Amino acid sequence: MEREFCLIKGVTSLKRTILILTTIFILLFNYMVFAVEEKPYGISIDQASLDILTLANKRLNDLKRTSGFNQVLTIKAKIISADVVNPNYIPSDIASSLPNVMFDARIDIVKGDPNLTRINFITNYGDMYLVADDVNTTAVIPDQKVYTKDVFPNILPMNLILPDDNSGLFTMINIFGGIPFGSYFIGAPIGKGSDINFVEKIEPEDLRAIVTYRGIDNTAGGLAHVITIRSALYMQYIKVWILQDTLDIYQISVEDERGTEVFILFTEMDMTMPSPLCSFYLDTTGMTYVLPNELIARFMLKILNSPTIDSPMVADFFLSHDPVARTGTVIVSSDGIDLQDKEDKLLCEIQYRSPSGDWTPLKTEYAGVAPVGRWNAELTIPENAELGKYSFRVRFIDTSKNISKWSEYIDIMTVTPAPPRIVKTVPTYSDTDVLVTTKIRITFSKPMNKKSTESAFSMISGTGKIIKGTFEWDGNTMIFTPNVDLEYNTRHLVRLAGTAMDTENIGFDGNYDARSDGLYYDDYVWVFMTAKTSPMLAFAPVIKSVYKGDIFDIKVTIKNVSALYKFSFKVTFDPSQLEVVGIKKESFMSWKPTITSSKGADLWKNSEIDNLSGFVPFACDGTRNKGVSGSGYLATVSFKCKSTGKITAKFSNISMFDWNGNTIPLTIREAEINAIDYNPADTNRDGVVDILDLVDSTKSAPFAGKFELGQNYPNPFNPETWIPYQLERPANVVIKIHNANGELIRLLDVGYKQAGIYKDRENSVYWDGRDENGQKVSSGVYFYTIQADNFTATKKMLVTK
Repeated sequence: MEREFCLIKGVTSLKRTILILTTIFILLFNYMVFAVEEKPYGISIDQASLDILTLANKRLNDLKRTSGFNQVLTIKAKIISADVVNPNYIPSDIASSLPNVMFDARIDIVKGDPNLTRINFITNYGDMYLVADDVNTTAVIPDQKVYTKDVFPNILPMNLILPDDNSGLFTMINIFGGIPFGSYFIGAPIGKGSDINFVEKIEPEDLRAIVTYRGIDNTAGGLAHVITIRSALYMQYIKVWILQDTLDIYQISVEDERGTEVFILFTEMDMTMPSPLCSFYLDTTGMTYVLPNELIARFMLKILNSPTIDSPMVADFFLSHDPVARTGTVIVSSDGIDLQDKEDKLLCEIQYRSPSGDWTPLKTEYAGVAPVGRWNAELTIPENAELGKYSFRVRFIDTSKNISKWSEYIDIMTVTPAPPRIVKTVPTYSDTDVLVTTKIRITFSKPMNKKSTESAFSMISGTGKIIKGTFEWDGNTMIFTPNVDLEYNTRHLVRLAGTAMDTENIGFDGNYDARSDGLYYDDYVWVFMTAKTSPMLAFAPVIKSVYKGDIFDIKVTIKNVSALYKFSFKVTFDPSQLEVVGIKKESFMSWKPTITSSKGADLWKNSEIDNLSGFVPFACDGTRNKGVSGSGYLATVSFKCKSTGKITAKFSNISMFDWNGNTIPLTIREAEINAIDYNPADTNRDGVVDILDLVDSTKSAPFAGKFELGQNYPNPFNPETWIPYQLERPANVVIKIHNANGELIRLLDVGYKQAGIYKDRENSVYWDGRDENGQKVSSGVYFYTIQADNFTATKKMLVTK
């Protein structure tokens, strides 16, 4: 039920005192004389806010029933009287006379047992101490040497007399009634016996306040729930921080669009402070007893005779977080208030000091929206900064050059060593075509605690398979070897949780904010994709054009293989079309990673060429220790073309095994050879280009072209391209391919070619986009150079992803 607020006017001689009393009571206790007219008082509240407030209420009731509870409310406020006066209840002539106030107070609340409370009310106007038990409240003004003893229901903050309501909502209103919130909850139902009903919908004319849950915020006291309370009638806005872990109120701020600002910080009282401020005995020896009204009048008179605060005031000071690690950045914020100027016109000075250093200024920027006077400064901690406690101080200067006192905050920030970070991973983030036999390598910025780091590691495939394996360390690099090969063409996710620590037990910084926030916040996650195709046994090139009678090479290549150790296969052909004139078996020593010991490597078996049946067998009983992975060449077969037309080279009798003896499934790709009837240089058409072709030069007119290197096509390309060229006379042709750093990555020995134009895919030079080890080259710019007789030329091409 609503109890409307009204003001009882005093006699003329007390008019100014009443004005001050009105302001102070509105600010501090929110209690005056209430009328009996009853109206609904509607409050809209969401479920999350109701749940948090209910838990906070339980916490407060638990504290009320315990002894030893102590709390400090630090209050700094700028009060624009027009903001806190309800025009419906305060006459305009009095309202217009109410002074604006700069208010600086500290309220100490100490409970010795559930029924004994001490309150120290210390302000820039004067001090007053109160001790209350079940029956009486004793109040003293020490410097006036007066005291009184009576029941003070309108003086004690109501958060010490909590009703045991179920929702917790009106307990919170009681709390708001006990601290300076202006007229925000004037007329709110307070105390036991209030008629509280919950309805689905509140009529607009009955709505007084809207309570909304805003989520979690990081404060100097820890993570806190943030609840806002907005007035439906006035331009006031309350924000309450309730600590997540303890459900204690941490801070409250009040803002009004017209200028009122109130900052209340709840901290635990330092019980080592001078005992008189903690004692539950008020020594009234030598003091004069006065009636309660006279004691209040004396206190108000003291306030009236106090000098006005002309300079700005530091209302609040806080850090974005603490501790702060080297290389980290902390936002330093301060709120300033001033009666003369709008706060955005103030000049804010913030300085910091290291444990052994001098005061150093920071650059400040206005960060508030007028009239909120918030200023921010950014402090980045150098990598070699002194460790330990840092202090800050702040002051404000208004346009009249009035300067507030330095407000010092000693040892409020701790600088710690920089937390460990990841500096390199293999594979990298979003890497593709990763070998299924890859090892995961993570390099850290600092030596790591191996046990915690290995425990923080996890890996899962896109199909939901958890990847298990073993760990080894190389300095600051952790190497994870999966127990089984990864899946092909599959996205894999690797996570290092924020629980990892270095050898100094400093938490891992996975999000690079120089803070060790632990699980989830500092988890480092990256993904990569394994090779898109399964292992393939193929010829290179796959398509080739030759002349009848030519001798040409075709390489046997294996692609995307994992731990290949033992294999056998046959290269088969039509003996009426082709004849094998030679073979070369490749060494597995050159496969990456390269090794220095040849023990147990290249265990090739003998191969007998059978040109009658049309096959060549290849067999190897051991590539090298633990096998080879990736792509590369197995052998080279030299053929002589015996006929024309379409010719095919194939594989048969294939068996492939990895290091563990598992069969490797393969995709097979045959070679297609386009044999042309005769070479234009074979003028006598005997199938051989020799000196006899030069005996009668009239039989064939010589080629009248010139040496030339054409542009590869397609360009850009991925994964293959063709390089056209033209020869003025017969020559041995070699194409060399270099990367942008000038390193030779592939040599294409085309062989002896006759004068002519080689521009079609059938006769130009083919490159499959791989290096000498059969590895696919990365994207970028490459250069190809032709060498033919004394002719050289170079052009540029581009490999894309």
